[in-house]
Amino acid sequence: MAPLHHHYQKKGLHEAKIVARFWIIGVILAVLTIVTLKVR
Repeated sequence: MAPLHHHYQKKGLHEAKIVARFWIIGVILAVLTIVTLKVR
């Protein structure tokens, strides 16, 4: 399956919950990137 979230849908998770988790992970990784860039 092409989009990764379809794998989670097959496991029984609702799409809105999957998308929200991807957003949260994306924001956390973006903040982590900005923090690491400012340390250098």
